[in-house]
Amino acid sequence: MKNISFTLPNPNTVNTMKTLLTTWFAALMAVASFAQAPGGVSTGLVSWFKADAGTSTTSEGAAIASWLDYSPLAKHADQVTVAYRPLYYSNIINGHPAVRTSSARFFNVDWSIINDTNYTIYAVTRRLAGGSFNHILGIQGTAASNSFLTLGYSGSSLVRHIQYGNMLSLSTETYSATTEIPTVMACQFNEAIGKAVWRIRDGIKTSATGTNKTHYPYPAGIRGHIGRGGEVYGYGFNGYIAEIFVYDRVLNNDEKARINTYLSVKYGLSVPSSEHQYALDATHHNDVFGIAQDNTFALAQSTSESVSLDDILRISSPSDFGNGDYLICGNDNGAVTFGAFAGSNCSISRVMARDWKFNHIGDCGTVELRFDLTGVSGFNSGDLRLVVDLDGDGYDDETPLTGVYAAPFFTVSGVTLPDDAKITLCSVNTHYYAVSNGVSDGIIWSSTPDGAAEFALTNTCPSIDLTVNAGITLQVNGVLTCRNLTVDGILNLGDDQSDNLIVHGDIQVNGSWISPSAPGSLSFHGDAAQSVSGGVISVYNADITNAAGVTLNNTRLDIRYNLAITAAGVLNTNGKLKLVSNVNGTGEIQSLEDGTINGTVQVFRYRPAVGAGWVNLCSPV
Repeated sequence: MKNISFTLPNPNTVNTMKTLLTTWFAALMAVASFAQAPGGVSTGLVSWFKADAGTSTTSEGAAIASWLDYSPLAKHADQVTVAYRPLYYSNIINGHPAVRTSSARFFNVDWSIINDTNYTIYAVTRRLAGGSFNHILGIQGTAASNSFLTLGYSGSSLVRHIQYGNMLSLSTETYSATTEIPTVMACQFNEAIGKAVWRIRDGIKTSATGTNKTHYPYPAGIRGHIGRGGEVYGYGFNGYIAEIFVYDRVLNNDEKARINTYLSVKYGLSVPSSEHQYALDATHHNDVFGIAQDNTFALAQSTSESVSLDDILRISSPSDFGNGDYLICGNDNGAVTFGAFAGSNCSISRVMARDWKFNHIGDCGTVELRFDLTGVSGFNSGDLRLVVDLDGDGYDDETPLTGVYAAPFFTVSGVTLPDDAKITLCSVNTHYYAVSNGVSDGIIWSSTPDGAAEFALTNTCPSIDLTVNAGITLQVNGVLTCRNLTVDGILNLGDDQSDNLIVHGDIQVNGSWISPSAPGSLSFHGDAAQSVSGGVISVYNADITNAAGVTLNNTRLDIRYNLAITAAGVLNTNGKLKLVSNVNGTGEIQSLEDGTINGTVQVFRYRPAVGAGWVNLCSPV
């Protein structure tokens, strides 16, 4: 923070209050501007141009006469010749505007502050063409070749940092309009060591260093350029420039990491984990981006997406966004394709091969996630879901979240993402059909009524419907959970006392329900009202925990051993509840201390035949 002094006006003068307020406001604005810097690195900041602030116009495609310098020196860039003025374009890099320069369009700027001194320079750019002399910035003069500062592309696959009669070269990928993405370009000069140049693209940093420490002062009156290099010819950068800033010193690694974190969040630029303050684990540090609010960094990025070519996720709409809050995201570089789900969550049929992981600093509240599925196949829009691993143990115990699909985007709002949460997209089956005879945990299920058997249901699925097809016999084995159950064939509940059918919705029996040979259980655990319709249902045990009520419509429910109604559960019998009696005993109702039965109950008594004497036709229940 720089010290600021000013003299207060005489309180006896006219317009004292207005003058005081104006003076204080100017002082506060100066303090605020000095406090903000890229990555919060303010010491030595001598030039700071950002296209999202300070351009003389924000009209699309309009010529820019001047560009404000947000460093303490306020050495603004300008171009007095109308034909040479760069152009303004919005929404170029992660929602931010950029300045469009070319061989004929560039700014003049005073960079004499880095004349014959150490420096570090950063630029966020995107090329629109390959070729030689595609230079981003420089200090231009008329002296010998390569003597004046230049940073930019000297070929379609070549970056150069030129100054003091020598240069550093750095090989890059060959320019292609279809694969070009924004990059971080940077260079520095250290009088004690020499030059360095580096470039960060899609999370990969390439660099070159040199030991030539030659340096000398430039003559007075030399010009700095944005959009043009140090050569005397009329070459310039054919592309977009989103931000440039300059320091009159060499930055340390911690300062560079802070700057790279700022640039990564603001522009959706993935940077190496070693260059990021809030790096994810090595597996998920791909296509890194995020949202953040950091007043010291002049960072207020509430919507963000990676500029990498293959990432499809956008984060937006944080519900609780304050200073110091960050949400950083990366992925495991898996394919953006759907394949069979290998886990035990039977509501998930297919899953995307890519996982995203999140790192919290502070708390952004809930967020909206939007996936761009352009070119992605292997899913039905109605079956698409988001699944969030909240506790780090995979997706088997998680409930997929619904969203809205409006091609090509799938959007899920109000998503809670704890620190280290992982997400992916999946397709769910909301209905399975038993298409082969067998046990419920066998491979007898299909996602279509006439499909081939391809699934085994081995876990709880309270959100799916089950149908036993006509002509099919299903035996419940272990625990089988569903929402609605339709029996068009034959259902056998009870070959073991551990067999348990848990229903959260309605039951419709159009076929047959076989009387059990062992004490299995039928459970009604829904949250909304449930109904039972169709033929006779015979079970050893039943339990009801649904406070909204279970209603027996035209279906008789036979209890052979025990009926338990707890947790404020309610059963509406409609005269269809029967307690069955046989040689082994009589069905009974457990104490109704925390449950309710509405309607009549039929009680049957089994009596063995006798050779003589009286036979009781009834007895107390």
